[in-house]
Amino acid sequence: VVNLVFRLAWLQTVLHSNFGSVDYRVTGFFLASLEVIRRGQWNFY
Repeated sequence: VVNLVFRLAWLQTVLHSNFGSVDYRVTGFFLASLEVIRRGQWNFY
């Protein structure tokens, strides 16, 4: 389930969706961090 949520977060990065008045660099950093966590999880499976 977590992998699906993180994949959807990555999709937001590709589609360049806006999150209100938040700067795109902040959302890009946050979503990139989630992608690092998602990939890191596969080291434990």
